[in-house]
Amino acid sequence: MATASSSSTSADATTTADADVVSRLRLSYAPQTTRHREREYGTILEFFAARLATTSGGSLYVCGAPGTGKTLHVERARDAAVGESKRAVVVSLRGTAFGSGDAFARAVGAGACPKLSWSGLGAKEALARLAERCGAPKAGEKRKRDDKVVKIVVVDEIDSLVAVAGDALRRVFRIASAPGSRLALVGIANAADVPRRAFFGDDAAYAEDGDRVVTVVFRPYGHAQLVDIVAQRAGEAVFARPALEFCARKVAATTGDARRALDVCRRALAIRDADGAGAPVTLAQAARAVRETLGGAAAGPLSACLLYTSDAADEGLGVDLGGRRSIKKKRGGGGGGGGGGGG
Repeated sequence: MATASSSSTSADATTTADADVVSRLRLSYAPQTTRHREREYGTILEFFAARLATTSGGSLYVCGAPGTGKTLHVERARDAAVGESKRAVVVSLRGTAFGSGDAFARAVGAGACPKLSWSGLGAKEALARLAERCGAPKAGEKRKRDDKVVKIVVVDEIDSLVAVAGDALRRVFRIASAPGSRLALVGIANAADVPRRAFFGDDAAYAEDGDRVVTVVFRPYGHAQLVDIVAQRAGEAVFARPALEFCARKVAATTGDARRALDVCRRALAIRDADGAGAPVTLAQAARAVRETLGGAAAGPLSACLLYTSDAADEGLGVDLGGRRSIKKKRGGGGGGGGGGGG
C-alpha cells in the first residue's frame, strides 16, 4: 500500500513531467532536430554555402503558408553555413518595420556597410552607394569594397514592402542579381507571387532575372507529418493515438499549420488536467480542444474527421511559379525541419 508521502512524490513527478511536455509544445521551444523539411532545408543551406564559397551575390525566395517552417529553416541554414565566418556579413530585417523605401534602403545600407554613414539619405542616394560598395564592378573601375566579403540581406515578411517600398526593393534585387555582385538577397513571405510583383513589376526588361531567383516552396504539413511533429515533442504516451490523429487531421484539413497543431495539443492537455485525468488525452478531450482552438468548420462531428483523408495535404507537391525555379517535395516528407512552425 502506497504511503501519503510516496503518493505525493508520484503526483509531483507527474506534474513536473506534464509541465515539461507543455513547455515542449510551446512555439518558443526549438527542438535540436526537425523533420519533414530536409529537401527545403538542403536547398537553402546550399544557397548560403555557395555565397561564401564564391563570394558572390544572388537571390533566394522562400514562400509558403504560415506555420510551415520557413523562417525557422532559413535561420538554421544561415547559422549552419555562415556561423561566425568573417567572409560574410548577415543583415536580418523584417519588412513590417519599414514605412517607406527611404527607411528600407538606409537599413540595408547600414547593415551591409556599417562603417559608412547612412543617416538622412534618400532611397536613391542610399542605393547608389550600396551599388558602388557591393554591386557588380564596372569595367576598369577601382572598387571601394572588400571583394572577399559577401553581404547577405535576409528580409522576413518581404511581401509587406511591395506597397510601401516596392521600387527600393526592386533595386536591391537588381543589385543582388547582377553577375559579380557581392550582395545577396533572401526574401521570406507567405505569397508565392512576390518575386513577380516586387522584383519585376511591369518591367519586361528584367523578366530574365527570374531565372536567377532560387525559389523554395514550403507546403502545408499533412496529418501524418503533424502527428510526427507533436510526438517528437510530447512523446508517445501523452496522447491516445486516436486523439492525436484527430487533432492532426483537423489542422491538416484547414491550414496545415504546425503552430496551430501545437496550440490544439496544449489545449487538449489543459482540458485533460481540468478533468482530473492522469491518463493519455482522450478523443473526446481532443475534440473539445479542436472546437475551442480552431472553431468554425474545423469543429465538425467526430465521424467527419475520422473518415477524412487529407490527400491534398499529404501530397508534398511543389507549385508552378510562372517559370521560376521551384522545389518539389516527394510524398513522405523531407528533412531539415519539422519541429513545427516558425513562419
